[in-house]
Amino acid sequence: MPLTPGSFQNGFVTKDPNSYLLFQHYQAVTAQHLPVAMWIDNPFVTFILPLAHSHDLIMHGVLAMSGAHLSHSSTSMQIKAASLTHYALAVRGVKHELTKKLNGEDVDTLHLLLAILLLCQVEVSLLSWMMFRHLIYNPI
Repeated sequence: MPLTPGSFQNGFVTKDPNSYLLFQHYQAVTAQHLPVAMWIDNPFVTFILPLAHSHDLIMHGVLAMSGAHLSHSSTSMQIKAASLTHYALAVRGVKHELTKKLNGEDVDTLHLLLAILLLCQVEVSLLSWMMFRHLIYNPI
């Protein structure tokens, strides 16, 4: 099933098993590792998830971040493919929103900045994993 604009608002996450797994992983694991301080309510759950449910761009960023985190421990090619798909769709969405902004169209700047921050977190996660990957593999 292809991902389309509005697909999350129409319940796509619950229809695609890999996206649903990424969503569950974000909620149960990834979001718990993100705060730098103890909060009564985790802002990565209480603030980000409601926005993700109403904005596809943010949901793609959340699922890409969850996939980047899950990819460290999973060997599933389906999960890696779903993660990269959400990452690519988030990047495409950011490009689309930036183009609209440059053309003078109305864009929700805060949602755009949140999506960019989510993508930065994905890239930092993937980069840090790749930087230290050589320390994990030891053929001896």
